[in-house]
Amino acid sequence: MAYTASLSTTPGRPGFSVSFRHPCRLDSKGKPGLKMRRGLGTDDPAKAEILVAQMNQLLQEEIWWTAAKHRDALEAFDSRIVDAFYDSIQAGTTDSYEIRNGVIPMPGKAEGYAKALFVGTTGAGKTSLLRHLIGSDPDLDRFPSTSTAKTTVSDIEVIPADGEFKAAVTFFSETAIQANVEDCVLNACAAVWDKLPEDKVADRFLHHQDQRFRLSYLLGSWRKNLPTEASTDEWDFGESDEAATAAASSDEAVSRADSEALQARLVNYVDRITQLAESKAGAIREELLPDLHSASAEDREAALEIFLSELFTNEQFHNLVHDVIDEALQRFEALESGERTYRSAGSKWPLMGHTPPMTGLSS
Repeated sequence: MAYTASLSTTPGRPGFSVSFRHPCRLDSKGKPGLKMRRGLGTDDPAKAEILVAQMNQLLQEEIWWTAAKHRDALEAFDSRIVDAFYDSIQAGTTDSYEIRNGVIPMPGKAEGYAKALFVGTTGAGKTSLLRHLIGSDPDLDRFPSTSTAKTTVSDIEVIPADGEFKAAVTFFSETAIQANVEDCVLNACAAVWDKLPEDKVADRFLHHQDQRFRLSYLLGSWRKNLPTEASTDEWDFGESDEAATAAASSDEAVSRADSEALQARLVNYVDRITQLAESKAGAIREELLPDLHSASAEDREAALEIFLSELFTNEQFHNLVHDVIDEALQRFEALESGERTYRSAGSKWPLMGHTPPMTGLSS
């Protein structure tokens, strides 16, 4: 397989990016050539073209495809290109617990602590019990979030202690998030294949089918068909039962203008998904399911698998996925408090964020 890089832009963001398939990374299907996109930090077309040419040299000469050549690459290429290529192959397996433990050591018996594990089905009340134990105010703090749906998707370790508190949060890797976003886009395209209404397509896009990943927390909820005079407290931005109420009552609630901007972007994503899916679905149905009513269940399933496979190889599909990932990166950039830890100096996706000691939750 020949690997090449191309120049691209991200809608709504200045500057150029380089898009390429990484020869040393496996995609979510286990095949070489993970689709990647990295910002070049320039809005000058000439400079951007020079950087893309350097990436193409890296991709075309296999001698560079090893972490051992990282230092040599820094002498031969621009650091932005080196970071984009080598950050992915230098990364080893990270232990999220150990990363957090390095900032806030977990005490044991020697420090007078015992460990308790909360176990139960979704909605059993584990998080509500934790709120009581840590003194989280149900009206002012609303932390951790509770819902009848699955909201706690990662391990949470809490150390009760008097005085100020601090926190450390580790993030899923960019590769893991990319795989989840791909699943969401494919599932939304499958809804288009099934000719489901637009709100169902949006729901498939916003909520991963295993409930452990929700783009609605990032992009807001689908409200396209709500009356234009809808009040602020009707504008829900997440899946928590408390999310809308908390947003309406908080001084930091998302503004109406920001809400409308989020909704416009979400509508754009759903439109792009619909156009992409429909452009592929027609030809596949015509070839494999000429008489839809007489087609067997096996024929329908096989046609759907071919449809999804062709989508996964489509550049428009991967551009859409990376546009969503760029939305997540913008949220990281908006964080002003605390400190972030990265895998390497050139990384944009943080491993962890942690705060200095702070006073009580609702004070």
